[in-house]
Amino acid sequence: MNELAQMKPLTLARALDSRQSSSKDIDKQEHLALVQLITARTISVADQIKPAELAQLWTASMSTLKAAEEVGVLTTEEGIIRRLNFIAALLLKLPAPTVAQITNVNEVVDSGLRQIPVSIEDARDLAPIWRELEIAQIRTLRSAKNLLTPMLLIKRKLPNARLSGWEEVFPLLP
Repeated sequence: MNELAQMKPLTLARALDSRQSSSKDIDKQEHLALVQLITARTISVADQIKPAELAQLWTASMSTLKAAEEVGVLTTEEGIIRRLNFIAALLLKLPAPTVAQITNVNEVVDSGLRQIPVSIEDARDLAPIWRELEIAQIRTLRSAKNLLTPMLLIKRKLPNARLSGWEEVFPLLP
């Protein structure tokens, strides 16, 4: 792991791609560390490299993230939140068309919308009274907020009509 941490981003991406075939030999927590490492490195250089290089880093990041989900160190929801946060961070550094070149942002947002564990109607009804709810219901609303936070940041740069109704509910979520 220390050796990987010393690598430049593109070298790291190539090393991670070659390690994916033997991902069963990697400790579960190391999977999480690799996800964090490649994501941080990609964001740190995103505005200094060519789109093709950024695409290579994105692909390595997504492969590493998928491997972490497959071994069970991340849930599907956690993986989606990480993808959404990654896109939101890239949009803070890069023009939206550049980000759209390397990934299908709408597809990632759609997966986030499908993962929201509560309908917008129920969230609208429950959010104002969340302090009176059972802990399981509060966790459901909190899960919705965790998914919506990066999606609404993404929406600032890449409008998505499917998120419009959530904007009014979002501030009320716990």
